[in-house]
Amino acid sequence: MKRALKGNRRGVQFQFNQNDNLPEGSALRLLWKRGDTRAVAAGRLQAMKVNPAAGRAPRDAMIKQVDGIDRWIPLPVRVRLVELLDAGGIEIRRIELADAEPTSPVAVAALARRWKADSPLRRAATAAVHYAEESGMASNALWVQGQPLDPRRDQYGAGALWINLGWYDFDQLVYRLRQGAQCLEVIRPTRTQPLHALHLTVHDAAALPRL
Repeated sequence: MKRALKGNRRGVQFQFNQNDNLPEGSALRLLWKRGDTRAVAAGRLQAMKVNPAAGRAPRDAMIKQVDGIDRWIPLPVRVRLVELLDAGGIEIRRIELADAEPTSPVAVAALARRWKADSPLRRAATAAVHYAEESGMASNALWVQGQPLDPRRDQYGAGALWINLGWYDFDQLVYRLRQGAQCLEVIRPTRTQPLHALHLTVHDAAALPRL
């Protein structure tokens, strides 16, 4: 849906819900509401005029770990990550996932059941699970896009690793971290492009906000 709306223009970023997390001073303008015709919505768009004095907007909530990939990270997500990092609650490590299959037959079978072979989500999940194996975390419970990789190990507390594709369930991040879990956020699942991810771990649980 995002691609249909903006094509390949990098200067357009869509945010769904979470309007309260927009930067102070952000103005909302109605483009479409239920019942409107396409012509009405198009008319609202055409009525918006370019400001000739406008320059490049500053990049808010930037940290080195997201430099170069920030266009795929919604601003409210970046704001939240910076808040947690500045408070000393988390550590963030940026990695590039390798294209590799997990060695566990259980993992391979589970991922094959969920996604087709050419799915970008399948590629991202496969690379993330391989990373978990290489990092020595595969012996713990692994959750992929909200589901346990192995139903026999479905604990979600201390030691668990949540693999999320495209910020799935990001609103659960603090809760999971407070339970002692880690999170691996694959920024942009894609069929062919590099797979960037952020590995989030707890630095100081006392600094995490209370739920």
